[in-house]
Amino acid sequence: MTIAEWPTDLPQELLQAGYNHTTADVALRTSMDAGPGKVRRRTTQNVQVVKGAMKLTFAQLTTLRTFFDTTLAGGTLRFAAADPITLLPKEFRFTAPISWTMSNGLFNVSFEFEILP
Repeated sequence: MTIAEWPTDLPQELLQAGYNHTTADVALRTSMDAGPGKVRRRTTQNVQVVKGAMKLTFAQLTTLRTFFDTTLAGGTLRFAAADPITLLPKEFRFTAPISWTMSNGLFNVSFEFEILP
């Protein structure tokens, strides 16, 4: 299966304002009847959750909506893009629908996605 590429006519980086990067919780915790609980690692590979935003024109918003709704089947399929920190190629998947507001003729678009291992 071919993985879709982030559209080249969209910005390739997220805005610094509002950027949030969280590693997944890989610890599995089990309560004991007595004494301290047990903790073990659930997995050696984990996803990283990223929240961010971009400022887009109307044409770019249209491109993004087509990419999300059609190419990615409503955000359910993986896509390839540059890691927001390292700029190395990674695979991503949206974890929530895209949302946007309008300000001064531009669209402030918010994203939630995960970087896949």
